[in-house]
Amino acid sequence: MYELLKLFFEICLFKKGPQDIPGSKGLLPLLIPAYASVSFLLLKLSTGWLNAAMQVLVEILLILGSTWIILFLARKPARYQQTASALMATDALISFFALPAMATLVGQGAGLAFIVIIMLMIWH
Repeated sequence: MYELLKLFFEICLFKKGPQDIPGSKGLLPLLIPAYASVSFLLLKLSTGWLNAAMQVLVEILLILGSTWIILFLARKPARYQQTASALMATDALISFFALPAMATLVGQGAGLAFIVIIMLMIWH
């Protein structure tokens, strides 16, 4: 587990790519709930639970669907599991780091939190 987290963090730092992720069909189904949980918590800070849940569902469908379409058009459908896993994992990781800053921004509107959010958005 630690090795996977380290790999995803290295992908976020552009040191590795999706091709370095094991081509396992069992990894993506584990990453989707992780992505959904972090995204839900992030969205729940500014909206109701139903709206947050619907947005997370649409996000997942858009990410998985657009990834499949792009790889199909590029004639690389075999890379789907790795690419989709990389997208889900890196987004969840960066969003996890954004949770404290977003909570501060929503709660008190601190200037430092705003700068952190902007920096994370650029990195993302």
